[in-house]
Amino acid sequence: MRHQLARPIFVVGSPRSGTTVVGRYLASSKSVLDLGEYRGFFLAYKVVPEFFERVPAPFQAQYIRKLADFTRRVAEEQAHVRRSSWYCDHTPLNLLVAREIARDVPRALFILMVRHHAGVIQSLARSYRDGFEWAGDTLRKRAEIYRQFYSNVTALPTLRTIAVSYDGLCSAPTETLNILERRLASFGFPMEGLSRRAFVESHATSTRDRRATIGVVTRDAVHLRAIASFDAARWTRRHQRMTEEIIAPAQMLILRLFPGALESSPPVHSPV
Repeated sequence: MRHQLARPIFVVGSPRSGTTVVGRYLASSKSVLDLGEYRGFFLAYKVVPEFFERVPAPFQAQYIRKLADFTRRVAEEQAHVRRSSWYCDHTPLNLLVAREIARDVPRALFILMVRHHAGVIQSLARSYRDGFEWAGDTLRKRAEIYRQFYSNVTALPTLRTIAVSYDGLCSAPTETLNILERRLASFGFPMEGLSRRAFVESHATSTRDRRATIGVVTRDAVHLRAIASFDAARWTRRHQRMTEEIIAPAQMLILRLFPGALESSPPVHSPV
């Protein structure tokens, strides 16, 4: 491949942390190919190796290496076909294989979406209600999902990672986006054509569950507004007590490596 290879940008975070909306925003640039939730890297670095661990086979190391190379080449070739200088993969699962991606794709830029556990857990509950069993059927299981993902932030290359607070995006969308855009520009990300219309669409797991969005269209123009990032009235002392010990190690890592990305604890309105 003699052409200039497209540079990757990976938007990672726990499920329901804003990876989709920010990924689509970045991919609205005319020079960026939207891979969506490609999942190829997670398959190559996690699913296939774990399968081989259960069922050993000859030449499996060579196969895994070739599969990882192929996964990257598919993305690069599709970007080349579409004349894109970047490609954007916003698969949350990539956070679980971030170490391998950072090692094998040294030009990759990462966007880490950070959301307070109250909002993630409440959103996972809605996803489970909508039929997504992976979202966990108990409060503790949803807290474990949060810990599983954010415990892996140590694998991210800090010099190539921009941390974005989803709660900040909801409470102060214009200011948060302005900071993100300035940091993206410093990495040479193509800013032309970025459309804030990406923030108008809801990405709830059910079309029946129309959630508020930070983007609204008025007279063909997109305006940003503040919205709540979680339902404070439904977050009780019991919820906080049952989850804080589980998620605490992951939150300590976020605070240490990406200070300012994690909002303070939400208010608890119920004594229960």
